[in-house]
Amino acid sequence: MVKVKKLTILNFLGFAITSILVMCNYTKKFDNASSNFIKIYKNHLLKKSANILAVIASPKKILLISLILISFISIILLIFNKWNKINNISDNLKLLLFTILIGLSRVYLGKHFMTDIIGGYFLSGFILCFLIWIICSISKYSINEQKI
Repeated sequence: MVKVKKLTILNFLGFAITSILVMCNYTKKFDNASSNFIKIYKNHLLKKSANILAVIASPKKILLISLILISFISIILLIFNKWNKINNISDNLKLLLFTILIGLSRVYLGKHFMTDIIGGYFLSGFILCFLIWIICSISKYSINEQKI
């Protein structure tokens, strides 16, 4: 029984790492298109000579990868861990605080806007839900059976 759970965890981590690497390779092609989605040149109403560049928020792949990886660790702790509930809750709250601090540090350092961070949180949440659905359907390991 223990060997089966260890193999399931290894399959889970292997799939997570593979999907993150595939996502990194495909996002390189779309970086320029997504970061400069809307361009507005020369505001004639105000007669300014400067170019105005309006950019729609695009979550960066470094933030996405870190959020997905930390979320995967949290899900592994929830599903496969046999600790008591207090340890699970405290560990997951620490990981949640860590993900929030990663996003806020990116804003503080001036690397991203707040909309980039919020978009990264939502996009990584959707990717995480999709990966959990795939893992549960492949391994036939239902979260409901564990009574979390």
